[in-house]
Amino acid sequence: MNIYTPILLIFYSTAIYAQSYNKPESVDFDSNSGLYYISNSGEGSILSYDPTIENLQYFATNIGVGPHGLEVVGNELYVCSGSTLKAFDLTTQEQTLNLDLGASFANGITHKGNDVFVTDFIGKDIYRYDISSGNFNTYIENIPHTPNGIFYDFIEDRLLMVCWYDNAPIYEISLTDSSYSVLTTTTLENCDGIAMDSNGDFYVSAWSNNAINKFNSDFSAEPTVVVPNMSSPADIYYNTASDTLAIPNSSTANSSVVFIGFGASSSFDCDVDGCTELLDNSGTYSSLEECEANCNTSSIKNNQLLNEAFYPNPLANGQTLELNQLTSLVELYDLNGKLIFSKNIDNEFSLKLPFLDKGLYLLKTNITNEKILIQ
Repeated sequence: MNIYTPILLIFYSTAIYAQSYNKPESVDFDSNSGLYYISNSGEGSILSYDPTIENLQYFATNIGVGPHGLEVVGNELYVCSGSTLKAFDLTTQEQTLNLDLGASFANGITHKGNDVFVTDFIGKDIYRYDISSGNFNTYIENIPHTPNGIFYDFIEDRLLMVCWYDNAPIYEISLTDSSYSVLTTTTLENCDGIAMDSNGDFYVSAWSNNAINKFNSDFSAEPTVVVPNMSSPADIYYNTASDTLAIPNSSTANSSVVFIGFGASSSFDCDVDGCTELLDNSGTYSSLEECEANCNTSSIKNNQLLNEAFYPNPLANGQTLELNQLTSLVELYDLNGKLIFSKNIDNEFSLKLPFLDKGLYLLKTNITNEKILIQ
């Protein structure tokens, strides 16, 4: 497979309200309201930002220590602040949680379903908080490297964590038994945040080169610098709906939040070697996922289809999805990890999905997790 990936960077409004930022540490996004939330750690507040009208305003003040990591879960915003995990209702702005985890420095945060995971930068632990029960526990103790940003990779159903200090590794954490291992070593230092784009590639912010570094989806190649000249870039967020990367620059000298748009500058064609990227828009497919899905399915023989978990893939809206394996539950997620369809199918071999926006989704059954393209 021949892939060449140039990246176009489009700078959206970035510093028009920079005078209101004070050491921003983390950015997250609420898809329901279309608002970004930014932790303003230099003054103990949280800001909201509406990109459509470029409006920056206070969401919550007098938070206390920090705050640092932010995570939107449903209609609540979870916040790391000193030793505590706090939460705020996104509609009323009222505080709904103030839980002392016993952490030394609650920093990075992510979630899967009702489980919220928090890294302790000083204690080198990870805590897990169960939203449904209100219980929490130390999920992992005494990690060898200093844990910082953490991210739930819903495609592989795992946690990924970046670390501070020299030659910072990236850890992979199993959600089955909480075991962890070094996924890849790096030459980067002081890695702060990690995020994933709609292609399954990863972005890591590092203070050592003051840049955003891009890793391919399986971390098999050396990273490339895609956004240079940042200033202590912290806990980043990738908005897959708009292909926008939000970067908080947390230095005192240059407190700002930069929004980078990754434009569609190329196209893809399917040939004998697989999918090849063209440096213009003359290709048949606009994304690598669409090309690979069509390349794969167009050459599959009938007997090969029997080895797939489901078919066809791509799937046209209104078309029946056929399953090759018995399962009791089918779930469909968008690339932000949001559950958009769930159905108990009583061990049937076919079902119709709802009409959806065209694009790539993750289809989960009791047996498998697979990407599916809706056309």
